[in-house]
Amino acid sequence: MNDHLKVASRPLRPSKIDVIQAFHRLRMDPDSEYLTAFRTRFGTFRWKVLPFGLKVGPAWFQQFINAQLHDLLDRCASAYADDVLIYSDKEEDHWKDCQEVIWRLHQANLQGDIKKSRFNVTKVDYLGVLLEAGVGLSVDPRKVRSIQDWKFEDLRDRTAIRSFVGLCNFIRVFCYHASGVAEPLNRLLKKDVAFVMGPEQREAFDQLKRLAIEAPVLAFFRPELPTRLETDASRNATAGVLWQEQPDQTWKPVGFFSKTMTPAERAYPIQDRELLAVVQSLEHFYPELLGQKFDVITDHEALVHFSTKRLLSVRQIRWSDFLAQFDIRFLYRPGRLNVVADALSRKTAELPTVKAREAEERTVTLIPPERLGFATDSLDPTAAGNLPPQNFSPEPKPTRPLVLRATSALQTPEDRGIQQTPDQDRPELDPNSVPKGAELVSLIRQENLLQDLGTHGTHLIVPAQTSDKQTFLQTALIREAHEPQIFAHAGQNKVIKLLQRDFYWPRMKEDIRRYIRNCHDCRRNKTPRDKTPGLLHPLPVPTSVWEHVECDGKDMPKDRYGYDYVWTFVCKLSRIIATLPGKKNDTAEVLASRYFRYLYRFFGMPSYGFLTTLDSLFLPSSQRLTGSRERSIVMEAPTPSDPRV
Repeated sequence: MNDHLKVASRPLRPSKIDVIQAFHRLRMDPDSEYLTAFRTRFGTFRWKVLPFGLKVGPAWFQQFINAQLHDLLDRCASAYADDVLIYSDKEEDHWKDCQEVIWRLHQANLQGDIKKSRFNVTKVDYLGVLLEAGVGLSVDPRKVRSIQDWKFEDLRDRTAIRSFVGLCNFIRVFCYHASGVAEPLNRLLKKDVAFVMGPEQREAFDQLKRLAIEAPVLAFFRPELPTRLETDASRNATAGVLWQEQPDQTWKPVGFFSKTMTPAERAYPIQDRELLAVVQSLEHFYPELLGQKFDVITDHEALVHFSTKRLLSVRQIRWSDFLAQFDIRFLYRPGRLNVVADALSRKTAELPTVKAREAEERTVTLIPPERLGFATDSLDPTAAGNLPPQNFSPEPKPTRPLVLRATSALQTPEDRGIQQTPDQDRPELDPNSVPKGAELVSLIRQENLLQDLGTHGTHLIVPAQTSDKQTFLQTALIREAHEPQIFAHAGQNKVIKLLQRDFYWPRMKEDIRRYIRNCHDCRRNKTPRDKTPGLLHPLPVPTSVWEHVECDGKDMPKDRYGYDYVWTFVCKLSRIIATLPGKKNDTAEVLASRYFRYLYRFFGMPSYGFLTTLDSLFLPSSQRLTGSRERSIVMEAPTPSDPRV
């Protein structure tokens, strides 16, 4: 839609033609008429013309009308579905253009609705907006009335909120900070958020309706006019405003942009957030600004020196390559003067002063509020009021050995057994059922006693499981200290130091090292500190046919002979394929015997062997199978997968 509005940037006296029953003007393919059949009480009928409601209908009609006006498009006409806009630079040429378009529509057997058509007018509604000759674009009053007709009581569920926000998104290009204002309503559309309509949602609802009324008129973009782009970023959103200086020496907005940040983008430092606002604004106005010399006005002075900065992060290098496409000059303007772009990215009611905005930028949230839903008092014995009284023992026996004291805190003998299980048998952790933050600490307190470990102070003894066998506490505690965003997958020493301050269980360091050593994200993203692996051993390149053969199998429907499996043998040089029928329960000896019986006489034995990715049939990875003719087959498996590969 934006492309159709941009081509009509300077219409002096526009005209619009509305095609009557546009889809019904196309004949259906006789072979496809049965697909449109429908039944009534008078019988079964099918369409001979293109009906409304078909998924491919709009695309087919758009292709049809573009073919009729192909040489007039972007010159004096623009067509979107059944709406045809005619525009001209000179009024004397406008009637000739109108006659040419009408003649083309007549040849295509398309009739216009005279009641909905407008000719040589100063203002015309096109694609939901008002196009005023020589002035710009404004919101259609009918769209504004549709938004004003909504009441806050109508937002009873997520479907209603989605409908209202979707209606407001249509006029977002005319609104200053629609994305930031609608954020409280968009938050309720998430599945894991409770649906509660509060004062924050009412304020967002009322402000969206007010923005629809106060939406300004957007000027047409003209490449020859001076251009500037104002950007700003807050904690939750980025925004940009494209301005152009008009012939009357006034600056008018050409377009607005605002976008809510993702959770990852909210964690960026302030300089990267401000630069993100510039990059996203340039991506939004890419067609207008590419090849154009313009200024970027920002309230972050460090961006003025970004082009001369020597040390750049990987993210900044990527953005620098994108910015190199434009002829940009960065200019600094203090935040108190950058009013429009600042309003786009934040609510002024939330941050009333410049000092408050600067303090907000310097504040970093280490632990999100949703993760502090439980009390987080210290692990001091005097705070025992929150603990079950029967589990609290402030004075442990001093003569009791440390290991025995720790293991005695386990609830059942089965828990003690889990402490001694080997690595491959230790229980897996289900991320969906793991308590987090203070909730996990509270759960550990309910399951255990505070114990005085001598010189190390008072600690919580953490068992392997809860008493109901539903949560693996040790694994959950290590995960909570290693994987959250504030710890950024800390190393072994940091996690051990963090947990040893307040917790204890036998083999604690060993468990922490094993967990971090097997962390999938750490092995993918961190530089390995272990010994340098050996050299790769690639498979040799075959020099003759059937020298190196790949072997694989696949389930198939059972045939009349009882075969339900197919074995495939592929030569890596010639790509010759040979197949053998088999069964799912075939052993390696059965496969070798069948190969000697059916394929050996045609191909012989591969000199290198067979490469297979099969499972336990050929385990261990290299196994020598002896056939009936005392010939051997060597089955080799490829290298196991590694997260770093």
